Amino acid sequence: MKPTLTLGMILMSVLTSVGFAQAIQGDSKAGQTVYEQQCLRCHGSQLDGNGPESQDLIVRPANLQSQITRSKTD
Repeated sequence: MKPTLTLGMILMSVLTSVGFAQAIQGDSKAGQTVYEQQCLRCHGSQLDGNGPESQDLIVRPANLQSQITRSKTD
């Protein structure tokens, strides 16, 4: 395959997936369920990184309420 064709295919794939991701509406109830199952133990109920298992980790969980964390893009 030619390099320009490969690059074009990669670019088209990335742009299509970004556009598709922006068009999907979130499901807050499903998101809450995922957070409770996967994130709550470390990030905590206040999203502050002080969950019940956070003290056992080498790297502290992010404070999801902090301005620095909130300013990061997906």
